[in-house]
Amino acid sequence: MKRILTILLLIISFGVNAQSVTLSVDTLFNGVWDLQGKTLEIKGKISGNVILRNAIIEANRYTQIFEPSVSLENCKADNFSVAWYGAKPTNIDNSLAFQTSSDMCIRNNIYNLYIPEGAYNISQSWLLRNLFNGRYTAWSLHIKGQGNIWSNKTLLRYSGNSFAVGMQLAKGVIFEGVAITGIYSAPFNLGQEYYFTNFPYIPGYSGLVIDYDGTNITSGSTGVRIKDTWIEKFDVCYDISPNGVTYNADIIKLEDIKVGNCRVGVRSGQAQEKGNEINNIVAWGNTQILIQIGKSGKWQAGHYIVRGGNIAGNVIQLFDVQLSGWNSFTVYGLYAEGIARLGYFSAQTSQHKIPIELDGLNIRFAPQSLAGKQNLIYSWAQRLMISNSNLWYYGVVGDTMTFAGYCTFNNVDFGLSKWQNNYINHLDYSNGNFIIKRTQ
Repeated sequence: MKRILTILLLIISFGVNAQSVTLSVDTLFNGVWDLQGKTLEIKGKISGNVILRNAIIEANRYTQIFEPSVSLENCKADNFSVAWYGAKPTNIDNSLAFQTSSDMCIRNNIYNLYIPEGAYNISQSWLLRNLFNGRYTAWSLHIKGQGNIWSNKTLLRYSGNSFAVGMQLAKGVIFEGVAITGIYSAPFNLGQEYYFTNFPYIPGYSGLVIDYDGTNITSGSTGVRIKDTWIEKFDVCYDISPNGVTYNADIIKLEDIKVGNCRVGVRSGQAQEKGNEINNIVAWGNTQILIQIGKSGKWQAGHYIVRGGNIAGNVIQLFDVQLSGWNSFTVYGLYAEGIARLGYFSAQTSQHKIPIELDGLNIRFAPQSLAGKQNLIYSWAQRLMISNSNLWYYGVVGDTMTFAGYCTFNNVDFGLSKWQNNYINHLDYSNGNFIIKRTQ
């Protein structure tokens, strides 16, 4: 049932002195409805070209209460929901509902945006940004789904050809409990050829991007936390500062994240990315490179610390790191199995003296019978140090470990034989191939 009422009659019928207003039926409005700070409890759905102003909104967070034509000004809500603008798993496309929900939250300084459990189809990039007179301004929001690192209970299924979710000039934003999947097709592992394969490169096809646009701004995001998220089937799953113009993107924390079926898991590209952390990263599914630093955007390396994680499921290479004069790169306590290479490391300065520290690694390389003969490390960084770590092949005898470039090993076990002690308390090699061979 719908009632077409004028705003004046509606206010009179509810009483101008009431502290709250309840709307129990579907209603069509046109014009402006100023609630003057009253609580508006909505049990029906509002449609029409109407602006709701100065309302404290209360509603069931699993049902639609607004048509996309309804606009909010200076309204409040403890927990806004994408369902309020019509998002639901049965929709062919939820792009408009998601975009309108985040726009209204940001415009009204509503901090909490809730995404109920379900799989939501979206065909357009979800742009998390605040535009004022055509220019980006800072914004803050807490977006919360119902998933976690092991669960995709809240899932965005992206069918477009750009990035799925993008943040621009985000300040203090939390994005959690959301899985995102695309349509990228990683090569199958059909044998040794797989471990030497360059995956298909699709520029701009990313799962979640921080600072995607550099057309009218140079400032970037700060203090963003991405946690309990699972992103797969993209060229790049988590992409930071790819635009090549903006700065900042600092104090970014990726926590309890999962990647897979991608070319690159996490990528960054400019030097003001300071104090950033990747904590507890998990990889399942065919992946060429887990973490790539300094090879996109401005082609500068930010400052990153990686703490912990479990890497498996046909990941070829852990790191592709190119330092460029300012920031170090540090990894603590990472476990990986079945990988072909630890990675590439370089420091593009005249002395190559920027430190790279890998500490507490527990690595099980894929044997050469599966992955072929690999250089396990390529290093053009004179201060690459690997400490307190295990570097092993899976239980085979006769494979050689080959390292090319520069490295210092400190208290490292190469696991070469069951019958001899292979701890290396301190070993340097530089500018050449260093080979360790397993023996009976």
